Amino acid sequence: AVTNQYAIETTHSYTGSEGTLYTATITVTDLEGRSHSDTYPVIIRAQNIDTEINIAIDDGLWWLHKNQYRNPGDYYHGRWTSYSSYYASPTASAIQAFEINGHLQIGDVKNDPYVETVWNGMDFLFRGGLNAVNIGTHALGNPDSNGNGIGIQAADGVPPYQTGMVMDALVSSQTPGELARVGSVLFVGRPYRDIVQDMEDMYAAGIYTGKTTISQLNNRNDFIGGWRYNWGDWPDNSASQWAAIGITPAEKNWKITVPAWVKTSNDNWLWYSFTGNKFGYTNTGDGNGSSIATRPSGMVQMVMNGKHNLDPMDPRWVAAEGFFANAANWTWFLSNETYYGWYAFTKAMRLGGKGETLRNGFNWFRGND
Repeated sequence: AVTNQYAIETTHSYTGSEGTLYTATITVTDLEGRSHSDTYPVIIRAQNIDTEINIAIDDGLWWLHKNQYRNPGDYYHGRWTSYSSYYASPTASAIQAFEINGHLQIGDVKNDPYVETVWNGMDFLFRGGLNAVNIGTHALGNPDSNGNGIGIQAADGVPPYQTGMVMDALVSSQTPGELARVGSVLFVGRPYRDIVQDMEDMYAAGIYTGKTTISQLNNRNDFIGGWRYNWGDWPDNSASQWAAIGITPAEKNWKITVPAWVKTSNDNWLWYSFTGNKFGYTNTGDGNGSSIATRPSGMVQMVMNGKHNLDPMDPRWVAAEGFFANAANWTWFLSNETYYGWYAFTKAMRLGGKGETLRNGFNWFRGND
């Protein structure tokens, strides 16, 4: 019995030795008696961490597929459930989960049901998850890299927090030339790359532009640049990481333009908010739970600014990385089940570059899962 045409599913248990291959035949019959069958390969694997990771990913994607809101013609068609009435970031994060596991818009919908799911989500972003605002110059410079006078942002609340997640989803599509097929005239028919450029321009326009003489700055008496809940707010490292998570792959993979002063001023913010081996939340003195989240969030921003892999290595990266490289600290980090902090740490390590051993003798490689 099927109540949701997008959730045609059943369960069956297989037993056998490791490596045993089965070919399941699945038959669907409608109320008029029409049937169609297809085969599905099943293999017995050992129960280990790799197997369980893949099962968890598979179960998670299937749950997302089943729980996407679908009602063609509805404004919200294609989105995922909201967090505090926000739809852009949950939808973008769901889309990206499919994309990084190989389910792309450019796939064959006849062989991969998730292709339609991703298309629906993208359409929602362009139809209602994003909007455009006019931008202009400010104390740091001209943020409008492509000269069209607009920035693009998440439409439904705290844009600096959500916009980076949407950028990450668009870049993960691997299709910079794909055209938005719905939305206003500021979206429909425009390549994804151009839209992402306008999103970076929005971050440049909305960066904090205050000046300070605080001694923690590397460049004394200079601008501090970062982001928070509203454009132009005094920064915090939690919100600021989402700009970096969006901008870093956009610049690296799609060659979008990022003004140098965005990185310079953000680096000043990181100097200001850093002390010892951690980055604070809104200043040097607050740790936001002993910096379990803000320490790696600061490291993510360092990657955006290109300050993590200098020769010699930036002392802030060395100190923060060294904290995690200490076995006792690593045990503490894992014992605190904060997925937000774990996500930030994973992003810092993966974006920071693979193949480089963490210092202080800890047997872990940057880029591992």
